[in-house]
Amino acid sequence: MQKGVKIKDYFDKNYIENLALQLQDAGAAIDASLFVKDALSAQDSAFGERLTAIAMAIDRHIPHYPTALTVMSKTFKEQLPSFAVMYSTGLRYAPFGKYVEIFAPRFPQYFDETVNFVELLTCRYTGEYAMRPVIEAFPEKSMTTLERWSMSDNAYIRRLSSECMRVGLPWAKKLTAAVSQWEKYVAVLDNLVCDYNPYVTRSVANNLNELYKYDKTLGEELTTHWQQKFGTKARSVIKHGTRWLRRSAKIGV
Repeated sequence: MQKGVKIKDYFDKNYIENLALQLQDAGAAIDASLFVKDALSAQDSAFGERLTAIAMAIDRHIPHYPTALTVMSKTFKEQLPSFAVMYSTGLRYAPFGKYVEIFAPRFPQYFDETVNFVELLTCRYTGEYAMRPVIEAFPEKSMTTLERWSMSDNAYIRRLSSECMRVGLPWAKKLTAAVSQWEKYVAVLDNLVCDYNPYVTRSVANNLNELYKYDKTLGEELTTHWQQKFGTKARSVIKHGTRWLRRSAKIGV
C-alpha cells in the first residue's frame, strides 16, 4: 500500500477489478463487471463497510461456501516474509478474512474447511478476526484446533492460536468463549509463553493483560501457574501482561 493512502482507499475500483480477475483465474465462474458493481456498493463508506461489501459480493457470486474458500485460497501468494508487513503487504486479503468472519458460523458442516483456510490466511494476513466468530459458534472444536495450532512449527499459526482468543481485541467484539474452556485456554498459552518469537509472546502477554481486566482472580491464577511452572522464563510475559493491573492499582481502579 502506498504511503499516505488511507487503508479504506486501498479497496478502490482498481483493487476490486483485479480481485475479480484473480477469482476468475482461480476457477470462479463469475461475471467480472457484475462482481465489481456489487463490491463497489460501499465505496463511500468506512473500512469495515468496504470489506463487508466485498465479502458479500464474493458470497453472491460464488454462493457455495466451500467452493468460495477453495477459490480464495488459490489466489494466495507466498507466505509473508515477516510480521512487520502483515498489515501492508498482506492487506489485499482482508476481505477474505471478513468473508469467513461473516459466513463461517453458518456452516458447521464445513468447520474443517474453515480452519484450514484460516490457517493459510494467517500466513499472509491476520486471521484472528476471521477466527473469533468461529470460536464463539463452535467453542469446543475451535479450542482443540487452537491447541494444535499452538504447537505448529509456523510462528504465524502459533501467534494466531493466542491472538484470536483474547478476551478483548481492538475493533472486535468481546470474546469469552475461549476463557470459558479454562483448561484448554491455559494449555494453549502454556505452549506459547516461552516462545522464541516476540510477536507470539506479545500476544500471550496481551491475553493475560485482558484476562485481568475481565476477571482478576483468573488473571492471578494464570500468573501464579506460570510462575510455578516456568519460573523466570515467563517473567517478561508476566511483566507485560500485568501492565493494566499495575496501572489500575496506581489510580485506584
